[in-house]
Amino acid sequence: MRFGVVQWALAAVASIAVVFLAPPARALDLFGFKIFEPAAPEGSIPYELAIKVEPEDDKVLDQLKAASLLENQSDTPPENVAALVSRARADEQRLIGALYSLGYYGGTVSVAIAGQRLADLAPGDEPRLPQPPVPVEVTVKPGPQFTFGRVTIQQPSAPDGSISSDPADYGLRPGRTARSSLVLSAEQRLVDAWRSRGHPLAKIAGREVVADHASRTLDVSLTVDPGPLARFGEITIEGSAGVDPDFVRRLLQIEPGDVYSPDAIIKGRDRLRALNVFNQVRMIEGETLTADGRLPLTVQLEDRKPRYIGASASYSTVDGAEVNAYWGHRNLFGRAERLRIDATVSELTSLDFDDYQYELKAEFVKPAAFGIDTDFVTTASLFHERPDNDSYRAYGFRGRVGLTHRFSEALVGSLAAEGQASHAKDAFGSRDYSLVGVNGTIAYDRRDDVMNPTTGYRVAATMTPLADVDRGHVFSINRIDASAYYPLDARSRYVLAGRVALGSIFGTDLPGIPPERRFYAGGGGSLRGYAYQNVSPRLNGKITGGRGIAEASFELRARVTESIGIVPFVDMASVSSDAFPGAGDTVNKIGVGLGLRYYTAIGPIRLDVAVPLDPGKDDPDFAIYIGLGQSF
Repeated sequence: MRFGVVQWALAAVASIAVVFLAPPARALDLFGFKIFEPAAPEGSIPYELAIKVEPEDDKVLDQLKAASLLENQSDTPPENVAALVSRARADEQRLIGALYSLGYYGGTVSVAIAGQRLADLAPGDEPRLPQPPVPVEVTVKPGPQFTFGRVTIQQPSAPDGSISSDPADYGLRPGRTARSSLVLSAEQRLVDAWRSRGHPLAKIAGREVVADHASRTLDVSLTVDPGPLARFGEITIEGSAGVDPDFVRRLLQIEPGDVYSPDAIIKGRDRLRALNVFNQVRMIEGETLTADGRLPLTVQLEDRKPRYIGASASYSTVDGAEVNAYWGHRNLFGRAERLRIDATVSELTSLDFDDYQYELKAEFVKPAAFGIDTDFVTTASLFHERPDNDSYRAYGFRGRVGLTHRFSEALVGSLAAEGQASHAKDAFGSRDYSLVGVNGTIAYDRRDDVMNPTTGYRVAATMTPLADVDRGHVFSINRIDASAYYPLDARSRYVLAGRVALGSIFGTDLPGIPPERRFYAGGGGSLRGYAYQNVSPRLNGKITGGRGIAEASFELRARVTESIGIVPFVDMASVSSDAFPGAGDTVNKIGVGLGLRYYTAIGPIRLDVAVPLDPGKDDPDFAIYIGLGQSF
């Protein structure tokens, strides 16, 4: 069974983070059992809550529970009777608001503590309580649901005529269920529309809402005051002692005199956050305009410690021991230049140094080297690789110098010159490689969440043409990966997820390609259930790697409770000696399995159990993978 201690450690760290990031007064609900649940403070009043909707309506009940303080703070008993009554009275108003959000404007909410209705208590009186837990009953009668009647929006005409005054354009159509949330959303959209056109002080100057109980309609009249057109005024930068303020201003891309734009503020803030040198970035707009119609802007920054250092160690009966150490600097020359040096040594169970795997790697990044969206990146590493299956041994040096450019929030590309000098021994014998070439990548990411995507897609492509200067031949390593996510219900509790990958190496035969750059399948990020890099064509029983690869994975991610999910999955892979997947000597494999997900605030903790349907030499009977985040 392939099972790495590194993955166990990652899961443990994630679990600890969940405990310490959770609100301190709440228990950790782990697989339906509450652990680390604090004892109720002495003198506090635990209670048991029952919320009833008359007539029964599960959708209304779910909305009420989501809004209820009594429900959401039940793990934190109030300290005395007065606190319990205060919480219950606050709940009455919150639940009325929840009814409004669903379009019920004639509903009633009654709260009783130990059978005594709050409405029957005189001001200052407290209910008589039995021994805890105290029964608390909330009875809600929603009444009839209202629809929109007459709706009007009054506002000046925008200079370009681009801001509509038609209520239907904001979801306020007569006859539609009159949810209060639709009115609030329309107000926000109107204010945002004016702000995006240079009016930072835009506001809703008037709101008239009339509920006609006879016709069960809601009449709404909104008045918008856009305020004056404004320009950016003085920009003040505060709080950072280590980063050059001129560099900060350059990344902001906001100049005094520019027409006010909230989008420009958001983009500037995001660029500063992406530098990874600040603990906090706050953009504070002035509350009033200056005499010449300008809006001051204050940028408050808080520096992170520039230097950091770390180390880790692990042991696995499969992979042996591994140690890693790293040192980094986040702000090397005062403009967020990053330098990180990593050293990793593994396979330490052997007494022969030649059996060790190691890498010494250094990476330097200079942000905004050529324009605000183009970074200079260079990496260099010394390496020695020897996979578990002993398919090859390789050692040498590789380096890369290039640029990374952000075309948009979703589209990122890079172009770099690279070189490699290495020696390898594999099924074809021993060989030296002296390579120079270019690496180009492009990635388009429209996922809604990196750790737990439920909708959207991602496509990434890489092309690396290389020339062997000793032998004079040229070849190109090409790969494209794509994943997509489709929710089957409105709440995204059930999601179909799919991943495909295609790779080809053109221009030379297998011996002409360094073994560590060939294609293999098997392992957690590829074909679950099979040993790492163990799916490949073979020569005299020894793995050679391939020039063509095709992979596909499909998952049904089903969330059975708020914190627990199950994921049946199937993985497929085909590795070929020919550049075209499926041609030449080809190995096809399928793995199936079932996963468990425990959802946390920082992402799902993942446990997958996979079985190879056609195991080969060195493949396990089954494999277990643990990590943080979905598998793709």
